[in-house]
Amino acid sequence: MKKHIMIGVMGTMLLAGCSSNNQEVKEDAFDYTVEQREAYTALNDTQKKVYAVIRNMVENMTEGLVVIPTDSEADATLAYKAVNLDYPEYFWMPLNYIFAMHNNKYMIAMKYSDAKYNFDYLYSKARVEAMQKTIDTKTAEILALLKEDDSDYTKELKLHDFLCDAITYPTTSSESYHFNIYGALVKGSAVCEGYSRAMQYLCRKVGIECILVTGYSK
Repeated sequence: MKKHIMIGVMGTMLLAGCSSNNQEVKEDAFDYTVEQREAYTALNDTQKKVYAVIRNMVENMTEGLVVIPTDSEADATLAYKAVNLDYPEYFWMPLNYIFAMHNNKYMIAMKYSDAKYNFDYLYSKARVEAMQKTIDTKTAEILALLKEDDSDYTKELKLHDFLCDAITYPTTSSESYHFNIYGALVKGSAVCEGYSRAMQYLCRKVGIECILVTGYSK
């Protein structure tokens, strides 16, 4: 029996073919607290379960197709988008993913390859570890600019002003890091999404809830 594959770019088109290791990741595979995450709260119960699986996969950079608790591609898409919006720290999370059905099981993958398809995280595990170290170092330097008795407003203003001064908007957005916290915090080069994710990331580091809102300009 052939497997039906949906290729997702925060949206999908139908294709067919390829194989699976048919692995399964349990939704409670690690501790997580997501109640305060804005996009998560907008999901229904089924989508929240899919969200938990996807978050687990991204956190561990899971390879291959993983069973998810839904038969709806729409549920998978909404849950995937929600994780992407809620976690600016997952700077390696790709926009492209596979949603598949095989033997009456529905699956998703972010790292998958065969003769026809080749999908992967934005960076390798080794590179993610190295990038994370530089992000941590830079984050510590930035947070050192804040004082313990600063109000939330003052903290937000200082973080805002720092990012405005430290980041340059690239004339061409050809690098993946232009859209994430690594580009904003370490490279000092980011488009609007990179600015926003950096602000979201830093605000949460100091206990200020901050959400990412997407849209289109005309």
